[in-house]
Amino acid sequence: MKLKLLFWSAVLLAVIGAYSAEGTLFYFFATHLMMIATGLCMIRREQKTRAGVPAKGPAGKSVSAASRAKAG
Repeated sequence: MKLKLLFWSAVLLAVIGAYSAEGTLFYFFATHLMMIATGLCMIRREQKTRAGVPAKGPAGKSVSAASRAKAG
């Protein structure tokens, strides 16, 4: 929920920035919100892999912990 709110808020601010006289300020906050959303997404993904949820490989197949250790 928070991730969707951050993303759509950033999109809304970017659209407002495109049509307003003070667009730079809106672009700044849109970029800021997108960076926060990206960080939140990365943190959630890292927590899922540490919690024992099997990570997905490039083809969408589950990857074992042993093969992840060899690759990483």
